[in-house]
Amino acid sequence: MTGQYAVEVEDVSLSFNGVKALNKCSLRVKEGESLGILGPNGSGKTTLLNLVNGYYKPEEGYVKIFGKRVDGLPPHRISQMGVARVFQVTNVFTNMTVLENIMVQSVWMKNVKKIRERASEIMEMVGLPAHLKHELAGNVSGGQQKLVDIARALLPDPKILMLDEPVAGIHPTIKQKIIQIVDTLRKQGKTLIIVSHDVPSILKMVDRLAFMNAGSVLLVGDPEEVRQSSKVVEAYLGL
Repeated sequence: MTGQYAVEVEDVSLSFNGVKALNKCSLRVKEGESLGILGPNGSGKTTLLNLVNGYYKPEEGYVKIFGKRVDGLPPHRISQMGVARVFQVTNVFTNMTVLENIMVQSVWMKNVKKIRERASEIMEMVGLPAHLKHELAGNVSGGQQKLVDIARALLPDPKILMLDEPVAGIHPTIKQKIIQIVDTLRKQGKTLIIVSHDVPSILKMVDRLAFMNAGSVLLVGDPEEVRQSSKVVEAYLGL
């Protein structure tokens, strides 16, 4: 970690139909850090990612990426700054091959051969067998589709990767692969923001842990200390 902030969210608020989804929410993520976000359903975790990603504009406060204000910028502009996102729900094109799915956002680039080589390298890195390259994405398992999503996000070599519930509903074997992928990315110095309900898994993937409830970040710190906090225990009914 460099000590500089890759992401800064300062006092952001956002409402939907009069209901506060985020309420004076602040969070800072250091460059090269893996930060987890924990919280009950409806606490604002995914909304916060959507804000950083440019899908929403805050009503109050601001968002910075590498020191530059991005609130109000469209998602594609934020993506060009080196930000990638893997959503909770898998997002593959079932009538395209696994390799085509991984390459789909880079087809406009001129050197298709290099993109294909990079995609093959990423497939190996995330644990997708080479024989699946030409298999339709709709024919592989849900866990493998999640790996396709991760591979697609990694293809352009992003500086910041946001993962929303990456191990939810996943077979234990694939879950372990995803934890290993995160470990590799941490060693590479990537900045990671990981939302997860899976407490044992998230503790293996992060340097610091933030706890959200009612649209605000209430705690940020050592993962084990945050997990044992009375605020977290109360929110998770004794977890």
